Amino acid sequence: MAVFPVQQCLILLFCLCVAETTLSKSDRGKKKKENKIQVSDKNVIDRGLVTKNPTVKDIFKQHALYYDRDAEVANFQGETLAYVTPWNNHGYDVAKLFGSKFKYVSPVWLQVKRNQRGIYSIHGTHDIDKGWVADVVKGRQTQMVPRVLFDGWTYEDFTATFNSEDNIEDCIDSIIKTLKTYKFSGAVIEIWSQLGGNLRKELVHFINHMGEMFHEAKKELILVIPPPLYGKTVDGLISKADVDGMADNVDRFSLMTYDFSNPNRAGPNSPLPWVKECILALAPEQDSPIRRKLLVGLNLYGLHFKTGGGGGHILGSQ
Repeated sequence: MAVFPVQQCLILLFCLCVAETTLSKSDRGKKKKENKIQVSDKNVIDRGLVTKNPTVKDIFKQHALYYDRDAEVANFQGETLAYVTPWNNHGYDVAKLFGSKFKYVSPVWLQVKRNQRGIYSIHGTHDIDKGWVADVVKGRQTQMVPRVLFDGWTYEDFTATFNSEDNIEDCIDSIIKTLKTYKFSGAVIEIWSQLGGNLRKELVHFINHMGEMFHEAKKELILVIPPPLYGKTVDGLISKADVDGMADNVDRFSLMTYDFSNPNRAGPNSPLPWVKECILALAPEQDSPIRRKLLVGLNLYGLHFKTGGGGGHILGSQ
């Protein structure tokens, strides 16, 4: 269990990366044996799992067990967001069973596209499972906020959109119409990292416009943002000034504090000092309004690096 010195003011985000399958309705019933959720008669504390030194044996034995009396209990006092990802078929069951533990659940379903005529459309709606959505939110405070990816956009698509207020509104309106159609509470927008740190001024303007239109439509806006730094010498793709410039119109920032290392620089996935540095880089003051909007990413997986490069994610069942 990671404990941050600043945890009283943090909002944590949990990523449900538990299984390796694609996101399609036809695959959701095909669950691997090792991913079957099983009930335990003791909680994690009584089983001795809350420790700085977990054993390999315990991980193999305990990764799929849960204490049924705590299934609907949210012990964490802040807010949580859970992604149900394309490789996370098992995440559908996890979100349905433990939905009360999350304020937000974000299935990775939707993409906004721009065609050659400059018309914006939302793709991926065929993956929306209305029955599952109802099961997750029914009788709970949980809000369904699908992730929206700006998929397949070229640099020209971005500049053509950002340089026209009409295009900006058309793009945002296409997202809002979909949120209204399916009665979603809002959306998680993933766009910032796709531009590699370029067009920041235009991005800030675009996101502010989006926040205004979302709030007018009574929808929440959660923005995915990259880490502001990688160690002492490498800046990230976003700065405190960027985040400050959007804070009035963004409800939550989903901070990607994981995958610190990569195949070319093997090392820890989310070193705790780095996570803290990222938080302080964006919100140095304890009473900062930005800090109250941060959903700090906690990876629930590891990475396995191979000699000479490459590798992949390591799951509990492995």
